[in-house]
Amino acid sequence: MSSSTGLTPVTISNIFNGDTAPHTVNLIQILEKMQRSMTIFGKYYDNVSKDDLRDFENHIIARKRTGTAKKQF
Repeated sequence: MSSSTGLTPVTISNIFNGDTAPHTVNLIQILEKMQRSMTIFGKYYDNVSKDDLRDFENHIIARKRTGTAKKQF
């Protein structure tokens, strides 16, 4: 994915692991590579609850606190 988006593998990994927030242009590049549109992304985003966001944030905080290996959420 990195060669077709122009993003480094580290940048992509950091975005997907929640270690950094993507710039809009990076999000668009990733979505295009995944053959998805901002409309489709928006539909998924609209279904993310506040509880989902809180759980993800807590997961990221706990991972950083313990220094555990990155894992998919």
